[in-house]
Amino acid sequence: MNIYPASHLDNNSTHKVILFIHGGAWNSGDKFLYHNVGLNLQKHLPNCTTIVCNYTLSPEGFIEDQVEDICNCVEWIHKDLIKFMKENSSLFDNIKNIELTVCGHSAGGHLTFLSCLFSPKTLQKITNIISFASVFDIVNQYERELERCVENISGLRKVMHGEENLVKYSPYQLLKSGNYDFFFKTKANIYLLQGKKDFTIPKIQIETFTQLLKDKGMNVFHEMLDDVDHSLVVKSLMNIDTRKEINKTIINIFSKVILQ
Repeated sequence: MNIYPASHLDNNSTHKVILFIHGGAWNSGDKFLYHNVGLNLQKHLPNCTTIVCNYTLSPEGFIEDQVEDICNCVEWIHKDLIKFMKENSSLFDNIKNIELTVCGHSAGGHLTFLSCLFSPKTLQKITNIISFASVFDIVNQYERELERCVENISGLRKVMHGEENLVKYSPYQLLKSGNYDFFFKTKANIYLLQGKKDFTIPKIQIETFTQLLKDKGMNVFHEMLDDVDHSLVVKSLMNIDTRKEINKTIINIFSKVILQ
């Protein structure tokens, strides 16, 4: 993982940490490709530490390996990050607790929710979840891949052990099953965002997932962003998109969620 430490801290003993989980169809991506995400959040949220992590990609690993990597990362942040930071800077001497926000994009968002469902202990360690253009319904997403003729490029089918097992790894289907009701009791704040011009992931997914959580009494924030496609949210976080207004909107969302 890459760590981008806070440059300014107040007297609060609780430190705010952002964990960014990249997308890439479960078979591509690397923390170094998202270096600018860490730098940009470090710049605009100087009192937060940002971490960009890797996870085992298909075909080297399967979905269980990816979930395990995410859960281990969350565990390390709560168990060892404070010690690591104190060993490298006196700025963190007064820090005693971690307040963790996990942000996932696309497949990274899917892995965020799946990790929370497969590991209640991981869910308990998360204060906020920010989901950008994420996959919630794996069955629907595979149908979309077939429509776009990209099913052999994406890692979806292979990483989840074939078409017959897709339901087992779909957050929407799992929560509908009634076997994961502990999730609905979480105190984590959930923010689901997607661009109105995102044609990679059908908007029906974020709509049905949001409604399912709301029907269970959860406080969920849901927003569809104007003039934003599937990749623009990440480009904005990386500060490589020229549309400054959209960049500002994305950063403002992070500030609102994390600094509340």
